[in-house]
Amino acid sequence: MPNHYAFIGPLSRLNNAPVLADDHLLVLLSGPEPQRTILEKKLIDQLSNTDQTVIFVRGLPSGAALMQNRGRIRFENHLDTNALSETLSNAKLVICRSGYSSVMDLLKLKKRALLIPTPGQTEQVYLAKHLGALRWFVVQEQSQLDLENGIAAALNPKIEFPAFDFEAFKKAFAHLGIQ
Repeated sequence: MPNHYAFIGPLSRLNNAPVLADDHLLVLLSGPEPQRTILEKKLIDQLSNTDQTVIFVRGLPSGAALMQNRGRIRFENHLDTNALSETLSNAKLVICRSGYSSVMDLLKLKKRALLIPTPGQTEQVYLAKHLGALRWFVVQEQSQLDLENGIAAALNPKIEFPAFDFEAFKKAFAHLGIQ
């Protein structure tokens, strides 16, 4: 009897884009309301006087009202896959939730990040604690958010990512006879 199990490995819809600048902070918001909006307000408040360029992807449908840019903060409601790949590839640091898809995208593009698990989302809390213990990412709770310290820690040059095979799924599909 043939083995019908195959390891697909990590997955990400994003592609490595040419790094042209590596000069901005990228905030990726996602998740259920009201937590998405609560985090958005905290981040805007703490980033309002930053001297760094910030691109804020709000995780809202394209028809939602767009926030007006504030100082060095530029707001986007949504980015398509290509624009997100490019913006993420060129970010020096990402601030986002600790959801599985976000973590896989960060690992594929080898991006430093400050992870903020969604309160009440036990899988995000667990994943953030685990990844923080491995020292792959810096983790802060939403209720105790301190961006100045979190950003400084996440930019620490000692953080190193392990190697992952993001093409393993192709071997798994071939093993199962799927093209």
